[in-house]
Amino acid sequence: MAAAAHPDRRTLLIASASVAATSVLAPVADAVDRVASGAIVVFEADEPAARAFARGRGDALAMDGDRIRFARWLFGETRPRKVLGMTRYADFVILAESAREYGYRATLEGPVPPAGAALFVWAAELKRTDLKGPTTTS
Repeated sequence: MAAAAHPDRRTLLIASASVAATSVLAPVADAVDRVASGAIVVFEADEPAARAFARGRGDALAMDGDRIRFARWLFGETRPRKVLGMTRYADFVILAESAREYGYRATLEGPVPPAGAALFVWAAELKRTDLKGPTTTS
């Protein structure tokens, strides 16, 4: 006896599930692509100069809470193409190290601030897209 020309129930279920997943995940993928292809501004929320720096520069994130977790989330999960920041030097050091672990190149921007400066402008740009997690250097 010849096989039926109609798909079986399992095939229909798999096909309908894949169509549903595609329609649900497409907007999420688009949002991730927009973030990954764009730039994000990071700033110290409690510093008026940093807030002014971030204003009008597009997607901006105020640094809040644990700096190491924030850095790992920013560079490991969000993975923007470029990050521009105005932070205290200690926060720059933490963010720059995390950025390097995830394949970014982080540098201070502009002239070196004078001794005792409260805020530093820096940038981190994605250089290695093949890195998906922290790397170690020997």
